[in-house]
This record gives sequence, C-alpha cells and structure tokens, in this order.
Amino acid sequence: MKNLIFIILFAFSAISGFSQVEKKIMNQLKANDYSALTELMDSRLDLCIKENQEFMPKSEALSRIKTYNESNPVSTWKLIHGGNSKTNTSKYSIIEVATSSDPYRLMLYFTGDMITEIRFE
Repeated sequence: MKNLIFIILFAFSAISGFSQVEKKIMNQLKANDYSALTELMDSRLDLCIKENQEFMPKSEALSRIKTYNESNPVSTWKLIHGGNSKTNTSKYSIIEVATSSDPYRLMLYFTGDMITEIRFE
C-alpha cells in the first residue's frame, strides 16, 4: 500500500512540475503571445507541423509556429502526458489542443531547460 501511494504521489509531482511550463506556453499561445516559447526555444530546433519536419533556426521556427497558430487558434488544451529520460537530461510533454477547425497534439521535447523539438500532430 505504501508503494502504491508513493507511485501515485511521484507521478502527480512529475506531471504537476511539467504543467507550470506548459501552462505558461499554452496560455500565451492562446493569447498569440510567444514570449515564453521564445525564451525556452534552443537556437536551432526540430519543428514538425503535420507531415512537414525540418531542423531550423529559432526565428524561422517561431515564424512558422505563429502562422500555424493564427490559422488554428487554441480554444482549450490539456496536458495528457509528460516524462523524463532515464538520465534526467531531457523531458517531454504531450498536450491535447482543441481548436475550432483542426485539433492537434502538441509535443514538446526539452533538453535541459531548452525546447529542442516541437511537433504539431
């Protein structure tokens, strides 16, 4: 029983720790404010929007994200999963995003504290 309680508390703390960063990013995406995202993006990152995937500089990625977000404005979102690598050097978050036209899953991959990959699927 103690092990079960420990596992539940550990899982909750891992997800709640992630949710602060994601909450800030998603609330700003909803408001078309990209400052939190810009601060967290690595100088070059892998960006995938639907079937188009490319490694690019931060400025180009941000431009493409803005264009996509403007045509698919965020209505609601929900963090559905997150985790750490075994060595705790990277982490990821999967966010379910509702829009009026094209709902998607947003996946954020972090190396250290910087976003190194963003996927809109």
